[in-house]
Amino acid sequence: MRAFQIEAYDGFEATIFAKNREEASRIFRTHYQTYMGTYPVKLMIAPYRRLRLEMPRRHLAEAKARKISGVGYHVPGRGWAVIAPDLVVVLVPQPVGSSDLG
Repeated sequence: MRAFQIEAYDGFEATIFAKNREEASRIFRTHYQTYMGTYPVKLMIAPYRRLRLEMPRRHLAEAKARKISGVGYHVPGRGWAVIAPDLVVVLVPQPVGSSDLG
């Protein structure tokens, strides 16, 4: 499994987990269509590069080891969630130290 950073001409971007570039492109196009209601005309696909220091390398390695294709969302302190490209996800920032576990 590999991780890709894909960006459409309009700035819409996502981290995609896929076996290869072709699969990553298909996943991104489905994801884009779900959010934007149309297909992107032009894409830039690059291997994922850890963008922020708060994203530990082990989280990326763990996500790749799961061998699940889809759209990746990094959850600080938890790792990567990889979901189907046709699901709409809204991330709500939580205050540092908060927990919904009680």
